[in-house]
Formats: sequence, structure tokens, C-alpha cells
Amino acid sequence: MIHRYWPIALPLLLAAAGCQTSAEAVSTVNASWVGRPADDFFSRYGAPYSTFPRQDGGAIYSWRGGEQTLAVNTAPRPPAFPPSPFGTTPTAQPAPAPLFGDTKSRTTSNSWVRADGTKVTETRSRTTSASVNVETTKLIGSLLGAAAGSPAAAKPATRTIVCELSITADPAGVITAVSVKRDTEGAFLSLSRCGEILK
Repeated sequence: MIHRYWPIALPLLLAAAGCQTSAEAVSTVNASWVGRPADDFFSRYGAPYSTFPRQDGGAIYSWRGGEQTLAVNTAPRPPAFPPSPFGTTPTAQPAPAPLFGDTKSRTTSNSWVRADGTKVTETRSRTTSASVNVETTKLIGSLLGAAAGSPAAAKPATRTIVCELSITADPAGVITAVSVKRDTEGAFLSLSRCGEILK
């Protein structure tokens, strides 16, 4: 049974084995750039977006690179039911939401003993309700003339990938430390965007 999944799992394992994590990417960058001029780093990868001067005459640079917005594959998943021998596949239907209201109740009890030895129990009940359940996207779409669920009304799903570093340099402009501020997943099954672009 396990052997059946190897054709799917093996390429993913091989791809993950070649990917760097954020920690590995920072280790690589520190090994390559600590002790070298910050200007060399910025000449190769681009200028920092902000600089913070330090009291000792050095600086802390905030650098961002490799920023891209990628489309996310939102292909529909196959049904969870096995194919029916009668030619149709059953589909699970979600329970309809209540149209005109929803009510919630909460009851709390507090007990204490008075100075005269009498036990007192206080119970409070709170009920809240909402009166309308309308899908706002369908309502706005119908008001603007777009059909609900039409491709023109829906935005494609996207994700942004980026690497952000904090680079510390001494008064001579030599890099003394590099740390990751933000490192997203990469573009192609990579665990680190920084690892992809800072090779």
C-alpha cells in the first residue's frame, strides 16, 4: 500500500531536500557576506529601503528583495466520494444557513457564602440574536450588475513572496551581522525565498 504513493512522494522529498530553510539561508549569507563591504552586497542585490545610523558610526540597513506576487492554484478538488456504479457521483451539500436569524444564549452562575453563613447562588442569562443573513458579495454583485459567482466578479487568489534582511555594518561600512526580518516560501517548492535569491 505504501509503495503506491512513492511516485508522488519521491519528487516532493527530492525537491525539499534541495531547498534551504530560513536558518540555512542566513547561515549561507553570513558566511558569504560578513566581513565584506555593505556596498558590495547592495551593488549585487539592490539598495536598502531604509538606514538607521548607530551611535558608533555604523549603520543598520533594512533590505528587501525578490518580491513577487504569484497566482495561487485554486483548481477544484475531486469529490470525496468514490465514483458511483450508477453513473453519478453524490456531492455533499452544506447545511443551509438560517435566513432570518440566529440566537445564542449564555448562562453564568456565581456562588458565595455571606458572613452570616448563608450560601448565595446568582445565575445570569444572556441572549443575543442576529436578524439577517445575507451574502454581501452576492448582494453587491447584484447591485452592480455582475452575476454572482461570475469570473469577472471574483479576484484570483494570489500570494506574495519576499525576503527581508537586517544588515548591520561597522563605521567602515563592513558587514558585521545579517539577520532575517521576513522570509516567505519561495516560488518553486522552496522553503525560503531568501535561499532562492541570495545564492
